[in-house]
Amino acid sequence: LVTGVQTCALPISGTGSSPFCFNATVSGLSNAIGTSFGLSQVCLSITHPSVDELEILLQAPDGTYVPLSIQNGLPAADNYTNTCFSATATSPIKFNAAPFTGTFLPEGHLGAVNNGQNPNGTWKLCVLDRRNSANSGSVTNWSLTFSNNPAPQPPAFPNCNANNIIPRSEEHTSELQSRVD
Repeated sequence: LVTGVQTCALPISGTGSSPFCFNATVSGLSNAIGTSFGLSQVCLSITHPSVDELEILLQAPDGTYVPLSIQNGLPAADNYTNTCFSATATSPIKFNAAPFTGTFLPEGHLGAVNNGQNPNGTWKLCVLDRRNSANSGSVTNWSLTFSNNPAPQPPAFPNCNANNIIPRSEEHTSELQSRVD
């Protein structure tokens, strides 16, 4: 199910300080996204003469951010053309070169938005041009795809309670101290 499609040329100027966010309204989905139904893909097209200047993030209605692509590509390399971000892709965006065309792993965990939140509401694609005010670009389109094969949740952080702390021995501490002295 593709929803929240936006198709028009929306400008990105090289201010370097504030992102430009482009809204897409999602409606008519179940009231919670998670492991059995949720966001599976984000696709976009952006024209820009130096995509290595761009930081591209997705913001969910609950405020969760997912970094899609952060300053990737070589200087003076242009465009994201029919570029999709999916947890099932095999190639990370950061290990590829512009122009970016095809399906890539995003820099963040796309499944972070599949956290039980209500997907109905305003989703934002935020683009920040970090470097050069002399150039600019535009978001020509972007879309969200929700499916029964959603991006998985990111791995949980380890529990950092006292039971997981490795005790230091006096012998080990003395050995380290003698190396420092």
